[in-house]
Amino acid sequence: MIRTVSIALVVLAVMTGGCAAVFAGEAKHTKELDVTIKHVDRAPIHVEAVNGSIEIVGADVDEVEIHAVLKGPDEARLAAASILAERAADNTLRIGCWWPSKRQSNEGCSFSVRIPNAHGVTAETLNGAIRVESLEGPVVADTANGSITMSGHHGEVTADTSNGSI
Repeated sequence: MIRTVSIALVVLAVMTGGCAAVFAGEAKHTKELDVTIKHVDRAPIHVEAVNGSIEIVGADVDEVEIHAVLKGPDEARLAAASILAERAADNTLRIGCWWPSKRQSNEGCSFSVRIPNAHGVTAETLNGAIRVESLEGPVVADTANGSITMSGHHGEVTADTSNGSI
């Protein structure tokens, strides 16, 4: 009996040490960025994030206002990261985060977007919630770990989450 308990304690100690090593690499630094871009009336919007939430709200503003919160393990990587906001050929506004070299698992970005209007919304994230409010047109909302909330939206909604409420 004592032998079993000793083995269990060793396994627990190893598991706990492993967890401590994982948490030691957590995102400890944040960087906030604000970007504005010219609005194109009724153009679609597509926002992609990883390890962060997405909020897209119809608001009484003249331009598209993007507020991003980046999280990372060190200030150097955060300083080199940037927000991409560009128009595709069909005028879709595409918003995302660019990381120097490959994004590390403990890095992430959340977006809060205020836009006068949009006809069509695509929001995709891993490990974050999605909220769309006061817009119109088709919505595609996809997250692996997070809730999806729609309010005041007029249009068809396709929502998928592996682990969260809709």
